[in-house]
Amino acid sequence: MSSLYVTVSTRVSRPQERLTGIPRVEYEIARELVARGGHVLRHDRLLGRFRVGALQAGRNPQPGVKAAPMRAGDTIVVPAIFWRQRQIDDLARKRRAKKIRIGVYVHDIMPIRRPELVSNESGAADFRRFIDAMIDCADWMCVSSRFVEKDLTAYIKQTAKRDIPVHHVPLCSDLKERVEADASPRLRALGLPADGYVLYVSTLNPRKNHTGLYWLWRRLFEELGDATPPLVLAGQRGWNDRDVFDLMSRDREMWGRHIRFVDGPSDAELVHLYRQCAFTVFPSHHEGWGLPITESLSFGKPCVAGDNTSLREAGQGLATHVDELDGPGWLAAIKRLALDAQYRRECTALIAERYQPRTWHDVGEEIARLAGSSA
Repeated sequence: MSSLYVTVSTRVSRPQERLTGIPRVEYEIARELVARGGHVLRHDRLLGRFRVGALQAGRNPQPGVKAAPMRAGDTIVVPAIFWRQRQIDDLARKRRAKKIRIGVYVHDIMPIRRPELVSNESGAADFRRFIDAMIDCADWMCVSSRFVEKDLTAYIKQTAKRDIPVHHVPLCSDLKERVEADASPRLRALGLPADGYVLYVSTLNPRKNHTGLYWLWRRLFEELGDATPPLVLAGQRGWNDRDVFDLMSRDREMWGRHIRFVDGPSDAELVHLYRQCAFTVFPSHHEGWGLPITESLSFGKPCVAGDNTSLREAGQGLATHVDELDGPGWLAAIKRLALDAQYRRECTALIAERYQPRTWHDVGEEIARLAGSSA
């Protein structure tokens, strides 16, 4: 019988520390595969190879599980591409010498398609080198959205010398079911009105379009004055965020009043913010999925989102999509949700009726099935 392994690079030092973005997906996929008998592989930098270890001491105190030596037909699942050549080289050696099969979850190829949004030239070049190396050693790949499936398939066809199957495994949101809400002291200090503020959950960086959202809220304030619903930005500061953060925080008329910032919220704080908000926004320029849209819908909250890449997939036809550069369109959509309580109730009722929930259990089951069928 073949064995299943999953690589993990994520490390969490405190149980309450929050994982975001791809590291969070990596952890959740690993947790699900371990629950199905999989073994965790961590890369030992000194030895230059992967070794069986624990999932994570901070979030899972379970010690490392012993595993039999790898053999032909075993599968290694890689939940996110590696950015270090030594890790990829070890995977390639295992595949070549032991006839191990490799499955890779690719979240997007954004640094190739839109490098100006995510990194500098050096980072974009590194990504291309590493994704090419991962493609070269992979037996199959999976992606979160049909958009990325099409994008990655086209890239493989253009650059690789062999065919690789690419499978569609959508992401999920089960934060509502897993975490209890926490109205922490810092959230209470914001004095946010229940069902009276707008939430944007996102790391601050150029791709997430906080600059456009800031100017939109300024225009909203010019039109509505004190009736403007507070905009709550919940997320950590990220790559190249200084310009937009300085722009917003220097605006004393808006910052701390009509725009509030919650730096690095915990999962429990996020649950509280989602439960209490009127609706959410997600004006990102480019995504591989758009998890905050799905999270918003899982809490029954309407969302106004950009109209690009995978965002309509994340919205399940239940979000309002507006071109992220269409200022008047965004203004109209936000004003309607903010000022028309009956319309907002209708949107909420539609979400309750049609939203299709999905859990990490579902994601793990589909990836485990792919690993088993590839043996």
